[in-house]
Amino acid sequence: MAEKKSANDDLLKIVGDEVMAAVAAASGDLKGESFETVEDAIKAAGADDPFFNPTLSQYREGLCINTHREVARIKKVKVGNSDRKAWCITCPAGYMKDGKIVYNQAFNFYPTTLRKQIQVTDEMGDQVLNEKKEPVYVDGRGNQVWDKARSITNSEDLLEFALDKVFQTSEIKRDFGPSVFVDQKDGSRKATAHKLTSVPLFNIIG
Repeated sequence: MAEKKSANDDLLKIVGDEVMAAVAAASGDLKGESFETVEDAIKAAGADDPFFNPTLSQYREGLCINTHREVARIKKVKVGNSDRKAWCITCPAGYMKDGKIVYNQAFNFYPTTLRKQIQVTDEMGDQVLNEKKEPVYVDGRGNQVWDKARSITNSEDLLEFALDKVFQTSEIKRDFGPSVFVDQKDGSRKATAHKLTSVPLFNIIG
């Protein structure tokens, strides 16, 4: 037990009080359902839709995101103007310098980002088709983290997979995805425009 406490203390020292205060403030700014512990959040993940993709935070190549539970906070938050909710891990982030990560910011990390794909659409919001008349997607196939996250079938396991790791953004793919949705009579929502969006890909480095 003493060994684990020492490891936890070391991580808190590496991250630093200023960044931990930023994490607390960033999590506090998110309007959503709070949880006393990471374990409570995992338990509540239950029967969510793990393929739902919320709006992304700003990813850049090389960005390192530390989701270890000792330094992370978790909320379930509303996304945009919809009634949909997404799990969000607010945690320290930074960049490599001289072989070590320098944590200098708080970051809102959505586990569903690990499995995101873009359904490519035209300016009218309609699907772009390939020569075989199949919808075109931009995804992370071949990236180990994306492949693993995509194989997970429930939110609890996806949240577990996203926690207690250091992810480094290795690549960012971009294309135009659906935007400006309009409610249809049958209850569905149709895209009427498109916008440039991104699929960040990750390596696990810790």
